[in-house]
Amino acid sequence: MRSFLSLFGGTGGRAMEQQGAIAELRITQYVLKRVLECTGHTIDQVINDPWVRYEVTGYYKLHRRVTRRCEELSEQAQARQGKILL
Repeated sequence: MRSFLSLFGGTGGRAMEQQGAIAELRITQYVLKRVLECTGHTIDQVINDPWVRYEVTGYYKLHRRVTRRCEELSEQAQARQGKILL
C-alpha cells in the first residue's frame, strides 16, 4: 500500500529507506561490474564455477577493505588539519 505522499512525489520514511537500499544496491552492482571486468569473468562463470566465485569474492572483499582504509586515512588527515573532530 502506497502512502498519500508517495502518490504525489513526496517521500515518507519508508520511501527514504527504500531509496537508501537502492543506492547501496547500485554501488554494489557497480563494484561487482568493475571486479568482473578486471578479472575477465562473466556472471555466468561466477555462478557455475566455485573457483571463479572465490576469486571474484576475494577481489570484492579486497576492494571493500581498501575503500574503507582510504576513508579512514582521509578522516585522519582532516582531523589533523582541524577540519573535523573525532
